[in-house]
Amino acid sequence: MDVILLGGSNSVVKNGLRIGLENKDITLHNYALGLSTSLQNLYELIRHENTINKSDFLISESNINDYLSPMSLNIILRNIDYFYEELYKANKITIVLILPIPACNDKSKAINEAHRKNCAHYGFNLIDVDLYYQKNNLYDFDQNYKFHPMPLAMQELGKNIIKNLHSFKKSKENIICSKRKYHIFAPSNLTKIEHKNSFFCEKTAKIKANEKIIFPKEFKNYQILGIHTWNHANLSTHAISSISIENSSFKLVKNFGLINTFQDIQNEKAICDEQTFLYVNTQIIKQSEESSGLSIANEKTPRLDYVDLIGILFLENDNNKKIECKNYLTNAYELLIPPIAFYKELALEYHELKKT
Repeated sequence: MDVILLGGSNSVVKNGLRIGLENKDITLHNYALGLSTSLQNLYELIRHENTINKSDFLISESNINDYLSPMSLNIILRNIDYFYEELYKANKITIVLILPIPACNDKSKAINEAHRKNCAHYGFNLIDVDLYYQKNNLYDFDQNYKFHPMPLAMQELGKNIIKNLHSFKKSKENIICSKRKYHIFAPSNLTKIEHKNSFFCEKTAKIKANEKIIFPKEFKNYQILGIHTWNHANLSTHAISSISIENSSFKLVKNFGLINTFQDIQNEKAICDEQTFLYVNTQIIKQSEESSGLSIANEKTPRLDYVDLIGILFLENDNNKKIECKNYLTNAYELLIPPIAFYKELALEYHELKKT
């Protein structure tokens, strides 16, 4: 049985969710990436379409990373809607986890409600761990874990999901979708170099500072949504690649670090014409928008004279379809959440015993 996992670092972290999902009867395809939002989940749906078509179940978590994104809230919410529509089109039994965000503010509420709204609209199976935390006053207990809720509890949740795969329901049928289409571009005329570690393996195209990559003419009127890179460098210090994408209508400057990363693009005017091109900046140029997981670069930050590009995500035909759904799903699968409230009582009792 094939299971697809989409998400951020909570789907990668040691001893966490993915360990619980691994099972001798399961082939787990883990396409999660740390510091990435719902848009990276969408990107993986497009990139791994053939594998996903042959799979049985899709599991997704991204609300914490959506919250941590430096993008404007409107862009984050837009991308969440984009992702869920594409998730629905995959036509698989889909399980969504809403993990606890250790902050209670307008941004966290809006993001979690966007996930709940989409789950209700498409009929996805929802495991709302955030709601469980609310009901059991667990946020203070979880503060030490920051944005990685108790990994061993998440591991147990993964095990419970696998044990109960038979109980999850199919999505709603015959929901009308937009005409949006997504495309991934990577330069075909450059030599591909494989970057690999214990978790990831990607083929990258090294674009050097003296090269200009002109986007294909068939991408005219397509919007640039995100960029996937993985820079390799013989440096122990922080370094960045700065790239520019421009044409007669816009110029976008974006920084990328040394890790495997997918960065959302905030500029909604980043729309291609027949002469849109990309190049690497070696001079100190101020970035147009912030990048996830990167501190703001200054004149002392080392700059690479290349970027190792994996792919660029484009959107065709955005007809601004909005999701309206006020009747949210109840948390029907709360019983699959481990007894974290009981874990809290055990931890507090142990803490009191240690004080005596």
